[in-house]
Amino acid sequence: MIYKVDPSLPLSEKISLVNDMTIEANGKTAQGTFDVNELDQIYADTGLNRKFLRNQILGNTHLNYTNWTHYYAESGYSIWSIAPTNYKYNSKNQLYMDDKLLVNRGEATALNSSFDKVFDYTNSIYQDDTIDAVSGLTSFSIISGIGDYQYLGSSSIFKGVDYTFDVTGIGYSLELEYWNGTSWINLSNNDIHDSTDNLQTDGMITWETPGDWDSCIVNNSSRMYYIRISTITEPVQTVYAITIKPTTNIRGLLSLSSDDAIQEEWAWCSFNNTIYVTIRNTGQSAYEGSYYIKSASTVANLQNFFVHNHLFKADFENASFNGASINIESGVSFGDLVYVSDQYTFNAADADIWRKRCMGILVAPGYVKMTDGLIQNANTVGSANIVPGDVLYLSQTPGKVSRTAPPLGGGRIQQRVGIAIAYETSGNVVDMIFRPEYV
Repeated sequence: MIYKVDPSLPLSEKISLVNDMTIEANGKTAQGTFDVNELDQIYADTGLNRKFLRNQILGNTHLNYTNWTHYYAESGYSIWSIAPTNYKYNSKNQLYMDDKLLVNRGEATALNSSFDKVFDYTNSIYQDDTIDAVSGLTSFSIISGIGDYQYLGSSSIFKGVDYTFDVTGIGYSLELEYWNGTSWINLSNNDIHDSTDNLQTDGMITWETPGDWDSCIVNNSSRMYYIRISTITEPVQTVYAITIKPTTNIRGLLSLSSDDAIQEEWAWCSFNNTIYVTIRNTGQSAYEGSYYIKSASTVANLQNFFVHNHLFKADFENASFNGASINIESGVSFGDLVYVSDQYTFNAADADIWRKRCMGILVAPGYVKMTDGLIQNANTVGSANIVPGDVLYLSQTPGKVSRTAPPLGGGRIQQRVGIAIAYETSGNVVDMIFRPEYV
């Protein structure tokens, strides 16, 4: 077990504990390295696309260190951002600085801690509630009836709104819309979660950001990303708000105490497929570019910090992942016919002779019997047991498959088909992957 050593312990005991943990850490690292080797071999053999990308180095060369962007300076640390290629948020993602695992604070839903604009549109008149929405000093009505709107605007896209009410509403049925460049579009298909229960209690309304969300101008404001909220039923009691703010924002997620900075408990989070990480921004000038970095640092110091003195790398979900597996909604049951296809599909009507010769019947967990012959391997002729991850090839004998790839060449077209099979304890096949090769 790896843990922090109590600094109050005697020196000899601290050294002993550190040595023990170093030995254990080396062993765990060796195990992990071996696991990676095995996984790499599996991916190489099966040709599968990786769902997670590992050891992705971030902005560590003279050509790409400028991918790092200073976002905000706090006391003792700054927040920097970088957008890795094919990055997708996943709670399992990890970020390392000089091989030290940083604390993952999760996914932010907004860049800023307040909206740039909050408008209430009632009886064809815009009311600017931007200042009141932040101050918490004044109660103000919103969406008084059908045909009224609340507009929430930000210079960057956001994923939610957090309400605190003075008077909660009764009788509302909310509708949320976004601007797609042409018209206002309902957000109903974007996984909306409303903990306010239609403005009946303090809480948040969150959503998944639409891909075609465009900025627009509302009430002569600058172009911003707006969400428009209305009610499709006439409220019985009008809601009065005290604060209206974006939900979890980057600065809030990455807030560090002075002790965090002193102990170098650096943290990071994600927003819109971009990584935001805390980095020390103060120290003796002689150590700038090594011990710390800031927004005004020279090019030389930025290069020293990101290229020469520190290494950031990450493990994260691959945004371009497109599994080669085939998922059948109803599952594949015993006795079903299964076909090999070069389109990654099951097609019972396919007349291609090679595919017909590869048609098989699922007879038991891990067993497939071919219609023109039985499964065979180097040692067994018959229904050889197949385990998840096995790769089977079409043999030179029509209708049979083998665990050994057939020879290539010879002046004629040959086809090798790899089949990876996985099944649940219920017996239903959940993934069958077909990988044809033509030579």
